[in-house]
Amino acid sequence: MLSNFQWLEQLSRKKKIKKEHNSIIDGDRIAFLCVVIGGKQICIDASDIAEVVAREQISLVGHTVSWFKGLIKAQGDIYSLVDISPFLDASPVSVKKGYIVTLSRRYDNIAIVVDMLGGLRSVQKMEKIEETEYTDIYRVGDERITMLSCQRLLSSEKFFDISLY
Repeated sequence: MLSNFQWLEQLSRKKKIKKEHNSIIDGDRIAFLCVVIGGKQICIDASDIAEVVAREQISLVGHTVSWFKGLIKAQGDIYSLVDISPFLDASPVSVKKGYIVTLSRRYDNIAIVVDMLGGLRSVQKMEKIEETEYTDIYRVGDERITMLSCQRLLSSEKFFDISLY
């Protein structure tokens, strides 16, 4: 029997999804992790996640913007810890409670602080109905799902402008 995180890792390694007319269809299932960031439920594609860990000791970095929380060490690697709530127009996330989601290596050792974990989910088909600067809104049946676009967020100039000077 696989644990939830082994299942997440297994799903993230499957061949990627094909897109047809603003819909995402996968032969098996599309997996994502639901989290709460600043009071908003956001989903993160399972293939964008390396691991989920409890809060780690944070090494603060001076003269940086308020959403850059510092550096953490997880599984022997150093990650930049960020609160992405300002990019989502959400309330700030507390660094004293909650969890840390470390992103895949292709995203340069970035970790996101989240308030709560909502659980793992998988669906057969999602229809994109809206795109914002850093998220995509999908319809799954009668439900709307907000999916974080890690690629758009981490490729924005605003995201890497962390110095106060």
